[in-house]
Amino acid sequence: MNSIVQNTIWLLFIAITWASCSKEQNCDPSDEESPCYAGVGAGDILLLMEEKTNGKTELRFEYNDRNQVILRHVHSIDGSITSENFSYSGDKLTKMERISNGQLVMSEEYSYGTGDKPETAVLKDNKGQVIVTIIYAYSDKRVTETSFDTDGNQIGSNTYTFDHKGNQLTRQIAGGGNSMNETLGDYDDKPNRYTNYPWSWKVGSVNNEQSYSQSVQIPGGAASSRNLRWEYKYNEAGYPSKAEVYDQASNVLVETRTFTYKKAN
Repeated sequence: MNSIVQNTIWLLFIAITWASCSKEQNCDPSDEESPCYAGVGAGDILLLMEEKTNGKTELRFEYNDRNQVILRHVHSIDGSITSENFSYSGDKLTKMERISNGQLVMSEEYSYGTGDKPETAVLKDNKGQVIVTIIYAYSDKRVTETSFDTDGNQIGSNTYTFDHKGNQLTRQIAGGGNSMNETLGDYDDKPNRYTNYPWSWKVGSVNNEQSYSQSVQIPGGAASSRNLRWEYKYNEAGYPSKAEVYDQASNVLVETRTFTYKKAN
């Protein structure tokens, strides 16, 4: 198997499902960009604009007039910013391009059958050459994502499961000897903070998880794990405006996240 391709697909999945970690700023109810903006009211449908971790921007989103995410900016701990451009045909996501330092890194293009979820996808390098083919399979409350290199060798197999409401229960990511298992649960009854998330068919939820566990195994490296509890404060529209994340075992505060929204069209 091609180790470069394996690592590329592994990093792609990690970029989709992981958010990195990083003093909370005052909440100004008169500021339209503030998570406690007083103009937000009950019943409003909101779009997530920015997520901060310990006061530092981690994610920013931009939307089109159909309330679809067209840009996701990922701010890394080292200060670098990676941008992802999303294209659609109607309600269907058709393409994602990842750009770093102004240069195209890779792209992923999605193909559909008669349903509203992609059946296949191709991962292309920065020269437009296909390096990975992906096949999606759907069964009751389960999505399986299998990736192959250009020789037809399987290089990854990921499984995502959901409850009857559409809330994510597990994410199992495996490829190139790497593996990551995530379990989410104890959901609230409020709108999920990641509104109109582009990959909602595999990493989306209706509500917000209040418990989260993760284990990671990388060849040649020590296994790591964490178990977290999320406690939310909500704005007037019912969306999380703040999350305090605690270590389950020690009850120590690990990080504080804040979420800023705008009203949907």
